[in-house]
Amino acid sequence: MSKTKRNPWTLRIPKRSRYYEFRVSYQGIRYEESTSTSELTEAQLYARRRYAEIISGKGRVPVRLLADGSTSILEAGALWLAEENYDQGPYFVYVRQWNKHFRTLKAMCAREAIPKYWRTRLGEVKWKTANKERGPMRGFLEWCERKRLITVAPKVVPLPNPKKKANQGTAHKRGRNSQGVWVTKEESQSIVDALPEFSESKKTPPFPIRARFTVMLHTGLRPKTLSHLRVPEHYQKGQDHLVITADIDKCSYARTLPLTPEARAALDSVCPKKGLIFGEHDYRDQIRQAAQAVLQEPQASMFTAYDFRRRALTTFGESGSLNGIAYMAGHKQLTTSSIYIRAELSSAQKMLGLVDEAPPAVPSEANSTEPERTSDAAATTGEANAHGTEVVHHGANAEAPIPARKGPLSVREIAQAVAEELRATGLLGGQAWGTHEKTHLAAGLVDEDLSMFSRLCEEEDSWPSQASPRALRAIPAPNEENPALTS
Repeated sequence: MSKTKRNPWTLRIPKRSRYYEFRVSYQGIRYEESTSTSELTEAQLYARRRYAEIISGKGRVPVRLLADGSTSILEAGALWLAEENYDQGPYFVYVRQWNKHFRTLKAMCAREAIPKYWRTRLGEVKWKTANKERGPMRGFLEWCERKRLITVAPKVVPLPNPKKKANQGTAHKRGRNSQGVWVTKEESQSIVDALPEFSESKKTPPFPIRARFTVMLHTGLRPKTLSHLRVPEHYQKGQDHLVITADIDKCSYARTLPLTPEARAALDSVCPKKGLIFGEHDYRDQIRQAAQAVLQEPQASMFTAYDFRRRALTTFGESGSLNGIAYMAGHKQLTTSSIYIRAELSSAQKMLGLVDEAPPAVPSEANSTEPERTSDAAATTGEANAHGTEVVHHGANAEAPIPARKGPLSVREIAQAVAEELRATGLLGGQAWGTHEKTHLAAGLVDEDLSMFSRLCEEEDSWPSQASPRALRAIPAPNEENPALTS
């Protein structure tokens, strides 16, 4: 070891090293650097040049912890989030991830700590996901430097090159869930109906549940926006609209949102005189139980609150107004709305006019006024329905009486009746039944459609409203001779 007497720095050769090390303290900051030389003369030249840089303020400052060595990432991160107003976005998740890996600021500022963290994260997530943390991490360390928790923010090195297969990261074991769980209108409403009106936990005051997701199903609002709705800023009892301010919207999209009667009734039922309407709570247990009562596995276990938003936007998509969908969803780019919309069979049927927008109720014998669509040639002839029972028409505009029934229709009845109507009108296969040389192919299409219809209609109570009066008239009344037709 060699020590200069008239200079403020020290030169020494540490153990297990052959190079001189430069040491000096200036304004409370200690510098320890290798001179990368074993020659004393060269080491002294390096020390003079380096000391001149330090006192002139041009030299780089080493990363040193100025706060307590046990200062946790959570403690510093909480102060950072509060001061920078990062109360939205994924910053909370990032701070928890850093705390899980580093625990303390001292460990985060250690040499090669950040490159090691990236390698660990690539073993958990994809490269694109891990790369999103780089900017917030740089901002957090620069904040620590400004607050004198560390001398200087360490460099946040970029992630390894993603072009190499080994650096592309690890996909989640369940895969990407951007599509969510798609449910029908009836299923989504059944899930909402299965939710409790209020929470039942004794640990926290009761909070509304069913009303919250009723509003979500009829407006398509994000969960975070619903949690921040307040009286009177965003809604007052009796209003027919919501005032969405920029501070509660993810995209800072301020707008006035119209409300359906169902949404208004749900809001009015839980609307306080002042303050938060719903607040932020944990609804996962209630949603899981309600989904399990309606859906089958694995959809029931994968269903989340956000799937109500997907269902709502898909319903809005039936209007055909992309601008309206984007407005309700809070999307500033119209292309974003297409991610949430799914093509459905019911939409195609409505477009072709095969079903009415609002299916009429099943008419009775006394009030049925729909004319029978038959040709003059077949006006006075008998036709056989799906069960072989003859139905006689008396004129072009005559109507056949609808037999009285006891109880709901069965699976076979409604499916065969609809298939008979499609067969008679020639809608199956795009050709008239029995008049085309490919009659056998059309017959196969009838059987396929009949099977598909039976699979789609899983709840018997909803079938009568989905069948047209013409199809229902083809169903004979149950009697002793046809016990199979009895519900």
